[in-house]
Amino acid sequence: MNQDNAVLDLINKMKIIDDEDDVEKFLDNLSALETSKAVTIAFLNAHALNLCYKNPAFLEHLTLCDYVFRDGIGVKILFKLLGREPGLNLNGTDLIPRILKKFHSKTVSLYGTEQKYLDISTQKIQDMGVNVLQTIDGFQTDEIYNQSAVQNTPNLIILAMGMPKQERVAVQIAREINAPTVIICGGAILDFIGGKVKRAPEFFCKYGIEWLYRLLQEPRRLFKRYVIGNFVMLYHAVKLAIIVKNQKGRIV
Repeated sequence: MNQDNAVLDLINKMKIIDDEDDVEKFLDNLSALETSKAVTIAFLNAHALNLCYKNPAFLEHLTLCDYVFRDGIGVKILFKLLGREPGLNLNGTDLIPRILKKFHSKTVSLYGTEQKYLDISTQKIQDMGVNVLQTIDGFQTDEIYNQSAVQNTPNLIILAMGMPKQERVAVQIAREINAPTVIICGGAILDFIGGKVKRAPEFFCKYGIEWLYRLLQEPRRLFKRYVIGNFVMLYHAVKLAIIVKNQKGRIV
């Protein structure tokens, strides 16, 4: 299977939610998980789409996650080009705090970022009524996270060591842990909670352009990811739309 078709398979399996009532139902079901199998949650944004083309293993790990949500305006444009409804923008920065509230009185392990921001995040999450079992910074080997997850079997694991590491670790933990643990690929969520990174003002969030705010804060570091990367993502989006259109034409 070529990379374009593999990306289309990922898009086909994504979880699209159309309204807030369905979001609440999903979160309620998530917190009441009653299976012996772990559940993995990830997010597809413009950067992730580009990474799917650079890193086939990342694409495989993302596709193996149980739920993949749309994150950002770039993937919304992709869905529109494919003739699909994009549903709600369910980025991790907004969704994960809502998940934490649903896990009140339950346990969570935090894996990722630097220890000083983990410490701040731990206090804030415990103030929400969630019991933090363990924290590990984001610079350890995969095996250390796997061993910790299996030994502690928390109700929730937040992975915040960035792509593609967190998606790889999520899949590995899900294979090894024998518990109904929810594993979330959280990106910079612990940096936000821990105060390392400031959340964009409401205007940027409302219109799905948080990336622009972050670019304005760190233009040198993020220029390649958000400026060049967005053009690359649009190239892939148009190419995928043409492929789908041609496939439909052949079927007809």
